[in-house]
Amino acid sequence: SEMSRPRMNYGSSYLNELSNQQQHPAPDERPEFPDRIQEAYRDWCEYYGKSYDVIRLRIFAANFLAVEKYHRETGVSLILNELADMTADEYQQRNMD
Repeated sequence: SEMSRPRMNYGSSYLNELSNQQQHPAPDERPEFPDRIQEAYRDWCEYYGKSYDVIRLRIFAANFLAVEKYHRETGVSLILNELADMTADEYQQRNMD
């Protein structure tokens, strides 16, 4: 339903808040994530036409949790955009190109 679809925001810059130390997980790691994060990631992939990828899921989950934490601490809602599966380093590199 429309209510369960994650809200998207093309103007959100929350990735700037993430640590530059965030690294890619090792390809052989198979992390377990709560169903709500996996469901949000599947919906996000469908919305943006991206393929489900365990490594990208791990990065998405970290960003998802950072957005939740920011909302809890500030009351400000941020919305996951098409960059939600990027590390801070990838985001910065993208902006330098």
